[in-house]
Amino acid sequence: MPKQVHAHPGIKPLSGKGYQARVSYKGFEESQNFRLLEDAKRWQRNLRQELERAPEGVRRKKKQEVEA
Repeated sequence: MPKQVHAHPGIKPLSGKGYQARVSYKGFEESQNFRLLEDAKRWQRNLRQELERAPEGVRRKKKQEVEA
């Protein structure tokens, strides 16, 4: 049986406290940091469901970089 690499696919622990959750869907990719693992899992699950329900013509815009 192959070894499981990630306990929570798409969620990785950060070097400090917290977690980073990532969602990839049909060429779209977004990530967000969370303090609690449960919050990261909830965000990931809700975003995937939202993307699956979206009509084909709807596209999400990429995040804009903010200049300091």
